[in-house]
Amino acid sequence: MPDTKSNCEAYPYAPGIKPGSGFPIIRLGGLIDLGHGGLQDFSFSKFKTSELRGHDALERYLEAGGIFVGDRLYSTYEIIGRLRRKDAHFTGRTHQARKIDFRKGRKLGPNERLLTYHKPRSQPKGSQLSKQDWDALPASMEVRIIRSKGPNREGKQRVRYVVTTLLDHVKYPAEEVSSL
Repeated sequence: MPDTKSNCEAYPYAPGIKPGSGFPIIRLGGLIDLGHGGLQDFSFSKFKTSELRGHDALERYLEAGGIFVGDRLYSTYEIIGRLRRKDAHFTGRTHQARKIDFRKGRKLGPNERLLTYHKPRSQPKGSQLSKQDWDALPASMEVRIIRSKGPNREGKQRVRYVVTTLLDHVKYPAEEVSSL
């Protein structure tokens, strides 16, 4: 964005950038409706704010039967639980902190399992839910984990784990879900 005084006050430079040698940074998030391929809406926040705060603003567009495709950051228990409460679905890679043990759960095929996610014992620090809304999330949720291969940033093929609430492996084949 333009390097103006008002922009710099509201949206500072990235860490390590000296005034006058860069641009103020803003965090933008967008929701693209794949039904028509257009931007549904977008949200913005300060750089030091989590992208998840943008999801809070955009979640109102997600309706029953809809599918939210998000990156690893969005595969939290809270986001998935909030979507399920609206009868919307989630598909995205599992968060890098979540360890997947493919020996557990109900086997659906060689590369997919049904697992149970349990609600964390305490509400995460960054959660924007009220205590009442947090308590209203289910104690556990069944999710489907799909193991697939895809290129990393260097172009090398790596194993990826995709989590989805689309549990019917016949109606939603693993290859199609993981391609999202």
